[in-house]
Amino acid sequence: MRRFRYTLKDDDLINYEGEIEVVPQGFIEATITLSGLRVYYKIEGAKITEVILEAIHEGAARRRVDKFHSAFFAYSV
Repeated sequence: MRRFRYTLKDDDLINYEGEIEVVPQGFIEATITLSGLRVYYKIEGAKITEVILEAIHEGAARRRVDKFHSAFFAYSV
């Protein structure tokens, strides 16, 4: 499985940072239970600022960023 990194600002996807081999320190790990794929994210204040997703290709990862962010926000409200 490949890992893709994204940055967010003001709850919007800003940049695709590329594919990475190793998850840097400081990320929180979560597992999407149905697929078993992992999501790594950083929080500053009350907002998610960076997300790393496992996926087969970048398009799938990009779709999961939005789903993860929406689910995280809905759960935390």
